[in-house]
Amino acid sequence: MLLPLSLLAALAPSVLANVMILDSKNFTENIGQGKPALVEFYVAWGTVCNNLAPTYAKLGEAFAHAQDKVIIAKVDAEGAGRKISDKHGVTIWP
Repeated sequence: MLLPLSLLAALAPSVLANVMILDSKNFTENIGQGKPALVEFYVAWGTVCNNLAPTYAKLGEAFAHAQDKVIIAKVDAEGAGRKISDKHGVTIWP
């Protein structure tokens, strides 16, 4: 059963607790400040993005112990993170 990322977040917020949510307000203060980061740009309606969501959440869990050393984050490329997506030329999502 596939769930949209927004529904997954609503149903199980602790699953996504270790994935930082980035938008135009907090992207610059968290990314590019010397800490390695993996940032997923996603769209809520994307089948591949929704298929990736549980695996990406598990990745966040796997690196939870190292949050002081690495950032696992995601950006809603068509929502709150649209400006960031546009600024970085993101036109294709997972």
